[in-house]
Amino acid sequence: MSVAIPFATLPSGPLVLASASATRRTLLERAGFDIICLPASVDEHSIRTAAAAENVPAGETAVILAEMKGHAIYQSHELVPGQLLLAADQILELDGVMLGKPASRDEAADQLARLAGREHRLVTAAVMFRDGTRIWHHLATNSLHVRALTESEIDGYLDVIGEAAFWCPGSYQIEGAGMHLFSRIEGCHYSILGLPLVEITGFLRAHGLSVALLFMLSTCVYHRGQTFDLSSMGGLATKAPVLAGFFVAATMASIGLPGFGNFWGEFTIFVALAETGMTKWIVAPAAIGIVISAIYGLRAVSNIFFGQAKESFKERLESGEITDLQSFEKLPACLLIGGLLLTGIFPRIISDDANRELTVLYLQEQSNLPIIESVILPAEADAPKEVTH
Repeated sequence: MSVAIPFATLPSGPLVLASASATRRTLLERAGFDIICLPASVDEHSIRTAAAAENVPAGETAVILAEMKGHAIYQSHELVPGQLLLAADQILELDGVMLGKPASRDEAADQLARLAGREHRLVTAAVMFRDGTRIWHHLATNSLHVRALTESEIDGYLDVIGEAAFWCPGSYQIEGAGMHLFSRIEGCHYSILGLPLVEITGFLRAHGLSVALLFMLSTCVYHRGQTFDLSSMGGLATKAPVLAGFFVAATMASIGLPGFGNFWGEFTIFVALAETGMTKWIVAPAAIGIVISAIYGLRAVSNIFFGQAKESFKERLESGEITDLQSFEKLPACLLIGGLLLTGIFPRIISDDANRELTVLYLQEQSNLPIIESVILPAEADAPKEVTH
């Protein structure tokens, strides 16, 4: 059951997870989010094969698969308008070859034999949607080194984990007995489990604040204009300058202007793209999307608050019927805009707490790992090595 955490409560309702993964669901629920799981059905093998034939990098392929899972949910389910949907995918890459989830025990054993004694990459993509449109994504890359394994150790390990061998590429369950397979891990524990949780929670916190602020201010605009038709309004700033100021600030926050919480969500996207070498194909569309969002938001502000008032609306302005924000409206607006500025200027106020909670979760999982005799080499053959995260 989800824990009620104020900054994990989304104004758009429960977060839809396009996955049947119990691990992904548990990660999000322990972070305090209310989750609805809707498994997505896509032909991952065919998509990976086609991507490999076109020399599409593993990271881009993972993003494509996650995006296709999200669209599959929109085609098969009717979501609440404005509700957020999260889709994710993982791809294991060994010497430039992409590996997916094994379909049989023999394939799982073959994958583990190929990984034994070698280093590989595991890329995890997360894509966020709203109303069928991708609004955010993040790609995490992890490096893992599997220790040398004998055939009997591989068989013993597969006996232990059973059907879990078919749940992820490489057949390793790092949250359980699979931890015994590795000599070194570099990357984020949570992205290896299936979700880049730190980046996702950062985006959702900022998104929740900015969306809540825009919803509240839009309601204030509606009550004053009695319409959602932008073309019928104009000049509202002359009678409601405080409302206009808050609306401009909310628009800037939603765009991701530096100084607001949303900026860090967009910043992590571009940092991830730069680190994974995907700038050629992804940065330009991402930048265009930001520009389009900015144009749309500023156009709305211009029409509502600073545009030429239409005759019918002008009469209402001149009659004094329309007033500025009242005290009971200013208070929540100030709290929301303050939260956006606080998380934008001092992001570690929240990120440090989140990291501590995630570290606790990680340590709890590691302390509950079963000791599997059949998959552990003699002590002299496999000395403990440092694990970084």
